[in-house]
Amino acid sequence: MPPVVAPAPERVADHCLAAPGLLAQLLVGKYCDHLPFYRQEQMFWQRHVVFIARQQMVQWTAQCVRLLSGITDCLKQELRQSGYVQVDETPVRYQDPLLEGRCGQGYLWTGLVPGQCVVYEWHVSRAARCLESLLGTDFAGKLQCDGYSAYPAFAKTKPAVALFGCWAHYPN
Repeated sequence: MPPVVAPAPERVADHCLAAPGLLAQLLVGKYCDHLPFYRQEQMFWQRHVVFIARQQMVQWTAQCVRLLSGITDCLKQELRQSGYVQVDETPVRYQDPLLEGRCGQGYLWTGLVPGQCVVYEWHVSRAARCLESLLGTDFAGKLQCDGYSAYPAFAKTKPAVALFGCWAHYPN
């Protein structure tokens, strides 16, 4: 009688040995808990005596990004077709290997359609071209934002875009 073997668990991607729960933990650790991979590598070793190389974590993250890109594309399409978007850019310091001993300055651009969807994009710039990446070149509608100069620069070439101020920045 042949041996009985349980079916292999489903894999997130071909040739990926990581279980979905481990991948979720890595992504939550990195993007929600702000734990860089070197720190997660240390934690896996200290807590579980399991070595997972940082490069492997990077590769798994890249696979997850590719798999989730369809969701991002749908959210961006919803954002771009909504006709009303709230936008902002938040400064974020990040580790840049080209800046030895210093952190770089990047921006997390956010587009929000209240009650529907939110889309985040990372850029190392605050330029108006970042808005084109987020909203597309054909965006038409109301854009609610603060007074930063990138927003009027974006709207200047798009007559179908109307800028609205953000009450959060209104002086008391």
